[in-house]
Amino acid sequence: MFRKRTTHRFGTGYFLGVGKWKIKKKAGASSSKRSECDVTDLILNSDFTFKIYTADNGILLGSYQVISDENISLANNQGLKLGELTNIQVSGSEISFTLNLEGNCQNDLEGNKDETYEENKTYIADLEFEKLLIEEGL
Repeated sequence: MFRKRTTHRFGTGYFLGVGKWKIKKKAGASSSKRSECDVTDLILNSDFTFKIYTADNGILLGSYQVISDENISLANNQGLKLGELTNIQVSGSEISFTLNLEGNCQNDLEGNKDETYEENKTYIADLEFEKLLIEEGL
């Protein structure tokens, strides 16, 4: 069972799950077949920005707000609500949560923390594309 843990910084909620999370594949877990429901990676940065990567190389960007120990609200860069992460449980290097994207999907997800992630570096979800960029010296 996962334990929930949060801490607070300067009176603002700070989620212990800050970092990059590699989402595990789960057959049939999504309530939708839409591509945005097929999440491969979740990045929660310490500046309260997030990135959600999908299997079709889509990226959902925005900011998040810690609502409670188990809930985070997601908004796009214009401040419009995109959805939320609920039922968040973090234990060591593991996370589980429900992703609810407004009107698009609801998906129970689990993942493992990528301990090599550095927040100030650019992350490319497609490994083949990343290899090509490296080979090209970009």
